[in-house]
Amino acid sequence: MKFRPPDVFLGVLLTIAVFAAGLVFSASYYHSPPKQNPTEHPVHNEGGGKSAAVNGPEASRHHEQQEGKSEFWSAKLSDWALVAFTGLLVLFTYRLWKSTDKLWAAGEKQIAAAERSALVAERALADIERPYLFVFNVGRLTIEDFYEFDEDEVGHTLKVTYEVANHGKIPAIIESLRANLSVFTDPLDPLAADFDHPLIIAPVLAAGEKRVDIQTDVGWNDIETNEFGNTVPNFGDNTLFLRVVICYRGPFTRNHETSIGLRYDERTHRFVEFYTGEKYNFQT
Repeated sequence: MKFRPPDVFLGVLLTIAVFAAGLVFSASYYHSPPKQNPTEHPVHNEGGGKSAAVNGPEASRHHEQQEGKSEFWSAKLSDWALVAFTGLLVLFTYRLWKSTDKLWAAGEKQIAAAERSALVAERALADIERPYLFVFNVGRLTIEDFYEFDEDEVGHTLKVTYEVANHGKIPAIIESLRANLSVFTDPLDPLAADFDHPLIIAPVLAAGEKRVDIQTDVGWNDIETNEFGNTVPNFGDNTLFLRVVICYRGPFTRNHETSIGLRYDERTHRFVEFYTGEKYNFQT
């Protein structure tokens, strides 16, 4: 349990008040000793004999009782005045504690709000002063032929190029890159780039820098000629997809990722987004 300064202060004052009240009530049990009556002197009457003392024992006791009552009520009035003062002190202390507690709670809320504002400002500054890599300007699909000496036949490769640019205010350092062309009903996970990939060889992109003609390809031998006499790939019931995922960091920030996922459109021979594109196209 965490004790705050108002709680400790209230506890000390209440302890003092209770101790003072205890002293007041305990003091009421002790009365000052009765005053000693003056020595009674005998009085001689005219006959020469001694008479009884003046006022007698009964009068003396009555006088002592009157004095005792007077002192008792005087002490009681003082005790009750102290009790009332102690009660007022306790009430005032309680009200002061409540007010201080409210001020303390308000101060804690203000501190929490200030901390949240500082975090928001820091995050906003980090979002502004950070690198932003974008993959864009994906080219048209091209088909290249090559000769396979082992098979003694002509093979085909599907190729596409894209560009990467840093539109942030500070440099970007690429930590990993995965990209591929895949033929399936859904996009397949991209493959890690080889060590000789241009973005792996030179992984730092300065602010505003752009890399062009970055290429990815896949071998595909099911090639046919369409009604216009053009050579086109035949994917059957499947679709050709392009995936590019770049993980990078900045000088002061980490864990950034750019991802694109595009579908090949056979009518335009270009790559476009598809109905689940938001799953594969994002920027963090």
